[in-house]
Amino acid sequence: MFKKIIIILIIVCCNYSVSYAANKKSPIIIVAVASSFYNTTLEIASLFYKKTKIKTVIIKGSSGKHYAQIINGAPFDIFFSADQKRPKLLEKNNIKSRIYAIGKLILWTNDDSMDLKYDSIKYEKFNHIIIANEKLAPYGLAAVEYLKKLKIFDKIIHKTLKPENILAAFSLSQTNNAKFAILSLSDFKTDKKTIGQYVIIPQNFYQPIRQNVIALNEKKNVKLFMNFLRSKDAITVIKKNGFGVMPHDK
Repeated sequence: MFKKIIIILIIVCCNYSVSYAANKKSPIIIVAVASSFYNTTLEIASLFYKKTKIKTVIIKGSSGKHYAQIINGAPFDIFFSADQKRPKLLEKNNIKSRIYAIGKLILWTNDDSMDLKYDSIKYEKFNHIIIANEKLAPYGLAAVEYLKKLKIFDKIIHKTLKPENILAAFSLSQTNNAKFAILSLSDFKTDKKTIGQYVIIPQNFYQPIRQNVIALNEKKNVKLFMNFLRSKDAITVIKKNGFGVMPHDK
C-alpha cells in the first residue's frame, strides 16, 4: 500500500535536481530520515497522506551523511536525525528543532538457545559483533558507550563489523553469521520476519538517544507535517514501534 501513496527515494549521488523539480510541480515534501526511524516514517507518511493528500519523498541514511548533504545544499524540507546535535546546528531564526523520539538499544544474538542477558557479551565466546559506525550513527555511539561501561570495548574492537547506519547493522545481523549485534529496538518492532533473540539494554549503560527533527523551511505543507507529528495517530505509531516519547507528546 505504501508504494501507491509514498514516493520512496533511496538517495543516489546527484539526484537532488530530480527531486527538487518534482517538488515544484506537486505538493511533495522531501524528508531526510535517520535509518532508525525509516520504517516508522513510512507509517506516519501514509497516515499523513490519507489526511492531506500530500505525498512524501523519504530518503533514508545515516544522520551524519544527511547532515553533510544538507549543509552542501540538498533540498530537503525536513530532517529526522538520530541525535540532537546535528539538527541543533541547523537552527536559525524561528526554525528550531525538537525531540520527536527517544531510541532504545538492544543486545541481539543469533543463538536462540542462549539465556540472554544484557551483559551476556562479557562471558560468551564470539568471532564478530555488529554495531553501527559510531562516527556516523548515534546508535553506534551509544553501542560504544555500552561496551565501555561493560569494560570490554578495547578487548573486542577488532571483532566489530561497522556498517554505516543502524538499519544496515540490523540487515547485516539477519544475513551474517555474527553471534552478537547491538541494534535498535525499533527495527525488531517494525520487521516481523526476524531471526535470533534480543534483550533491552538498561538505559544507564548509555546516554539517552534523544532524536531531534527540524523543519528546514517554513513552507505550508512542511508545517502541516510537523504539526501532524504531534497528533495522537503519529504518537501511537512512534510508541508502537519501540521508541519513547517526551511527556508533552504522550
